[in-house]
Amino acid sequence: MQPTVTADLAARPVEAERPLLSYRDEATGERVDLTAQQVGQWAARSASLLRDGCRLGPGSRVAVLLPPHWRTAAVLLGAWASGLAVSFRPRATAGLAVLEPGGDRPFDAVFVTPERQDDWLEDVPDAPHRYLVGTGPGRLDDVPLGWLDWSA
Repeated sequence: MQPTVTADLAARPVEAERPLLSYRDEATGERVDLTAQQVGQWAARSASLLRDGCRLGPGSRVAVLLPPHWRTAAVLLGAWASGLAVSFRPRATAGLAVLEPGGDRPFDAVFVTPERQDDWLEDVPDAPHRYLVGTGPGRLDDVPLGWLDWSA
């Protein structure tokens, strides 16, 4: 049986209470510390969304256009756990992602922050699954037509 991201991360009883992933945003004062179990749960949630909600699997292509954030880690771990091909690369000037050449196949899903969704439409115009990933607490207030809130 193939181990899952959740099982792998949660199977660390000694480290169960210690943070596995810490995120700090000095500009806003946000601080998030996630244990291995919490990281595993968020990754499993993302994997379930991609596999069950979007019906994606090995060979599917996902564009992750997100800044450094704990939610980015959850999206990436979920996509990798689902066997998806993930395109991302840090852009030094903006801390965002730049799509790598992906051949002639369009992306099957895209993850982007609400502030940057318009910037990427020309790069991922045909992605049937489009998710906005907020970097603040809670769900997004205003989600435009054609997009879904990842946290919902």
